[in-house]
Amino acid sequence: MLTKFSVDTEKRFQETERTIKSNESRIMEITKSVKEVTNAVEQLAKLTSERPQWRLPSNIKINPKEQIQAITAQDSKGLDEPNTIIENNVDEGKTEVTQEKPKLVIKEYQPHIPYIEAIKRDDSDEQFDARLEEIFKIALDQQTQNR
Repeated sequence: MLTKFSVDTEKRFQETERTIKSNESRIMEITKSVKEVTNAVEQLAKLTSERPQWRLPSNIKINPKEQIQAITAQDSKGLDEPNTIIENNVDEGKTEVTQEKPKLVIKEYQPHIPYIEAIKRDDSDEQFDARLEEIFKIALDQQTQNR
């Protein structure tokens, strides 16, 4: 019985040793992964600290077609026409291309007043006083006529 107990104990000890070794290898792998992540975060922190704040990276893509597109704007009156191109015929079949500048029309600014009634002068008190005086005069005249 004592030999069986020692054999069982030895088996358990060996299993525990194997479990401890596998756990140690897992801990080493996790430690290595943590170090890699820490290095990556440190590199990102260094890159962001070197870049000027409040600026975007300057990776500008140049227009590969090198074309300029016209932009038209529309207001309450309608569509604004883009500059028109006029071709003038010059000597010996050569053409001259010019752009016609649109005429600038400046209108006087008239602000929209949302509550015009609030700005209007209120004469109702004065009118009320004037009517009240007229009524008193008429009443006094009638009283003097009745006496």
